[in-house]
Amino acid sequence: MEGEGPFELRCGHETIPARAVIHASGRWSNLNQKRSPLENSVVREKWIGVKAHFEEHAPPSSVDLYFLDGGYCGVQPVDLADPTASRRVNVSAMVRASVATTLPQVFSCNPALQQRSVSWTPLTDVVTTSPLIFRRPECTRGNALRVGDAAGFVDPFVGDGISLALRSGAMAAESLSAFFTGKIKLDSAVVTYRASYEANLAVIFRNSSRLRHLLRLPRSLRKPLLFVLSNTPPLTEWIMRRTR
Repeated sequence: MEGEGPFELRCGHETIPARAVIHASGRWSNLNQKRSPLENSVVREKWIGVKAHFEEHAPPSSVDLYFLDGGYCGVQPVDLADPTASRRVNVSAMVRASVATTLPQVFSCNPALQQRSVSWTPLTDVVTTSPLIFRRPECTRGNALRVGDAAGFVDPFVGDGISLALRSGAMAAESLSAFFTGKIKLDSAVVTYRASYEANLAVIFRNSSRLRHLLRLPRSLRKPLLFVLSNTPPLTEWIMRRTR
């Protein structure tokens, strides 16, 4: 991608002119080859994501989070519409690579999860993604608008990444509408989008980062804190609102 408006997008042997660009091609797009100083900074912690589907007899109809030193694992039933037709559960973990790199290793880090997983039967291959890099979201680069994971990767703990991507896409389109009708210039549309993103979405990244930092606490501190959260629904609901 070249230019600051108009743009030129080079795709193989084709060059596409564009009055504006919404970059929605994810974290590992070719459009990210020119790294910003934030992305060139040294990553101190390497996080990985690992998931698979398992068969479990009579899984509970809830999303269960198991915390461990350096990560967490979520377990949820896949088919709630017809519980009798499926015993499939989705098991997804985010963990520091220094703690675990496989699901069995993740299970062994939490006694309750280890006990529950004994009866599971694998239904899919294990899928792994790495590295998971968390940084302050960058919703614009030059005059190109960035949405979804291209702008920033929110902690999976929030469970709302797809919603945030859709919201940022809608905000980008709304910001450009006045530009396409000739009411404002492109740089003004960029300023509008950046302000809207900072006011509505950037705060969610900051709050999710604070929650992730709880995973670094020693177990002696983390366990009573999680106990308080699990037994104080108003506090839990408040935290959920702050991350959505």
